[in-house]
Amino acid sequence: MKNKIWNRNFIKIFTASVLLLAGNQMIMAVLPLFMDEIGCAASVLGTATSISALAAMAARPVAGRIADKKSKRLVMGLGLSVMSLGMMGFSALPFAAAILAIRFLQGFGISAATTAQVAIAADTLPGERVEEGLSYFGIGNTVAAALGPSLGLALIFGKNYLPSWMTGAGMFLAAMLLVWALPAERRGAKAPEPPDPKERTQEKGFWNYFEKSAALPSLIWMILMVADAGTIVFLPTYAAQMGVRDIGLFYAFQAATMFITTLAVGNLMHRLDNPEVLLVPSLLIYCGFPLLLFLAHGLGLLLLAGVVYGVGLGATTALVRALSLSRASLKRRGAASATFQCAQDLGYCVGSFAGGIVANAYGYRTLNGILVLFPAVALLISLAALRRRDG
Repeated sequence: MKNKIWNRNFIKIFTASVLLLAGNQMIMAVLPLFMDEIGCAASVLGTATSISALAAMAARPVAGRIADKKSKRLVMGLGLSVMSLGMMGFSALPFAAAILAIRFLQGFGISAATTAQVAIAADTLPGERVEEGLSYFGIGNTVAAALGPSLGLALIFGKNYLPSWMTGAGMFLAAMLLVWALPAERRGAKAPEPPDPKERTQEKGFWNYFEKSAALPSLIWMILMVADAGTIVFLPTYAAQMGVRDIGLFYAFQAATMFITTLAVGNLMHRLDNPEVLLVPSLLIYCGFPLLLFLAHGLGLLLLAGVVYGVGLGATTALVRALSLSRASLKRRGAASATFQCAQDLGYCVGSFAGGIVANAYGYRTLNGILVLFPAVALLISLAALRRRDG
């Protein structure tokens, strides 16, 4: 049982993660339509997403430090409560200024919850199977990618968005209960532990909030997230312009292919001595996603884009998350998670804000054409890093 990945506590945090991410995906799918319904421009939607990412980025180092020093369960529980209250706020305050304020506060909430969840998951895994277990943890992303948007869109009845918002709030609350059902973290005096081979002299001051071993995978992830935000944030309204109002099938195709890809990559990572070599084909596949969106004029290519997106993102997410967490010492996993998540937030902030400006000026199709460049740059960085390592 000690060497089992799918142990009782891992299943609890996995389920909580699915509910957390599904609720967040619900926001990403439903909020663009909701804001369009109340008359907000694409730039306002981009601003709402970017300020949420900016708040999350600012909070992550502190959330990671508190998770390491105090309690990961406390950090994740507080983050989930903020997300739940924000969902209720959408229905109570349906105007642009209030939505911007709610998204800013939810940035702090999602920051705390997602930073802590990965560190909690790593703690529930046997030491020799952390990389493999964290790659499987990414399966939660695929389940959430199918559940959240599809459920949220299905619960919109005409102009009534209340069922979507209330269901999302309930999902966050259920996740919070699962987190509190995990065993309490032991603090205080401990017997001396054997030295961790990954342990090193830590940086002082501000840089102590981050983890050096997570820097390169986090940089690659940040660049990729610029493209991800610029495409996904505006996808519902882009599809609606093509006459595809219900984009739920896109998320279903994405989730199915992402699920299969994550399982396959997790298995390969366990077998390979240097799993980072899988980054190159993963990023190459991802390049096809914004390219297909650029070429799309109807549902057919949008669904193909969903398949390509699921494969590319599924493989890259499993690899980058595992590489950023597994190389950190046990005492620095909160900081490593914060480093990785900060990179994601910065990419999302840039992608959504700049994407909204570009979309307003030149349209969504041009935006997707430009965004092909970002996974291409991430691919070049990966190739350079592999060549340097082999050299």
